[in-house]
This record gives sequence, structure tokens and C-alpha cells, in this order.
Amino acid sequence: MRLSILIVSHEHELCLVRLLRTILPQTEEDDEILVLHNLPTDMPQPQNPRIRFLNRDRPYGLADNLNWMIGHAQGESILILNPDTRLPASMIAQLLENHNRRKGLLLGARSVGNQGLWPTIRQWPSPLEVIRERLLSPWLRKKRQEELLFGTATFWIQGSLYLGLREDFLQTPFDPSFLLYCEDVDFCWRWWEKGGKIEVLSEPVFHHDFQQASSRDFSFTLLHIMSFFRLFQKYPQLLFSSRGPTIRNSA
Repeated sequence: MRLSILIVSHEHELCLVRLLRTILPQTEEDDEILVLHNLPTDMPQPQNPRIRFLNRDRPYGLADNLNWMIGHAQGESILILNPDTRLPASMIAQLLENHNRRKGLLLGARSVGNQGLWPTIRQWPSPLEVIRERLLSPWLRKKRQEELLFGTATFWIQGSLYLGLREDFLQTPFDPSFLLYCEDVDFCWRWWEKGGKIEVLSEPVFHHDFQQASSRDFSFTLLHIMSFFRLFQKYPQLLFSSRGPTIRNSA
């Protein structure tokens, strides 16, 4: 099988329907779309032979769910998508063409939200860096993305769109101790450390309807804070510096 597309939904049914409408025309007959309802509802779901709806015995964290889905996927390549994203026509084909089944490569893409271009490419989040990034103007955020992408330092990319080989995801699983936030920071850190490479497709950009739940719901705010505590516990050097893994594969 060529491709497995993995989507974890947590009461994102309306967003999910929009996403499926954008990706179904881009898939081939032997591709599969796996959708896991982490918190199922009674809302009707679109029916298509390429879509498999999965359920687990109870809700789990995003990292744990992604690992479980990768274990059930059958495609040679894995495309992980947030349910609140939308892909322009032919983007999947361009992602696959650029990745070209290269072992050790994690491929992302630039995204745009309601407030314009979103910083998909990020510097490692020390406390000072988190504050600094929030104060940057959109123009400076875009400039920083270019500097990170074409520089020599490692970086992390948001987990709303990841493309890689299934065997690479199996060798570098997500850390289930991160329930919702920072799992992508940790994942990219370990991907670089294992000698992998991260690239970002410049065009086309995809749309991401950022939910920003942590700014509206205290329970998500608490999860966000707990995830940062876990990140700094795992990588204490981030408390004092935004420098990440020093190994960057230039091949």
C-alpha cells in the first residue's frame, strides 16, 4: 500500500468533514485514511471505502493514539494530519513527490491560519524563547522561519502535518507521556538525535484552523503547562537555552 493518512479527532467532527472533502479526491485506490475518534459522538460520518473509523476502549493522549494508529497502518508512507486542517488540491501528490520515500526524512509544510502565515518552523522553546516568539510581528516570524529553514541549527516543526516512512515512525515513536502538547517538540528532538532530517515544503501552504483551546479553556491551559514541565524535565538544558540537538544531517 502506498499511503496511510492518520487523523485523531477529539470532538472535531465538523472540521473532520471539511478535511476529508479536501483529501479524498487526492488519494488513490490503494491508499487508506484512518480516523480515530478519541471522544466519539453521534454525528454521522462520511462513508467511503478508503476510510476506516477506529475506536479504542477509552480516550488516550495524542502521542499514544498516534503510536497505536501507526501500528495499525498498512501504507509504506504515513501522513499525519490534524483534523482542523485543509489541504489544497494536489498537495498530497506534491508531498509524496518531494519526500520520494527517503529514509530518515520527516517532511512538513507551511500553514496559514485565520491570522495569516503561521510559524510552522520553530526554534526550540526555552521559557525566554516562548515569550519572545509571542511578541514577534508576523513579518519577523516569517523571517525567522526562513533563517531556521536555511540555516545550520536544528529546529522543530508543528505536528499538524507530518509525512514520513512507516518504518521510521516505528523506530522513533511519539512519547506517550505527553498527553496533548509538546509531543511534536520532543518528537523532532529525538528525530534529529537519531540522525534523521527534517524538511519543510514551501509551496503550497495548507490551511490550519487553529483551535487555541488552551487560551479558552483552563483544563487545556493546565495540560499545556504540564506538557512544558515534562519537556523541561526531559531536556533541562531548554530552561536556559533554545539550542537543540547539534547534529544536523546535511546530506
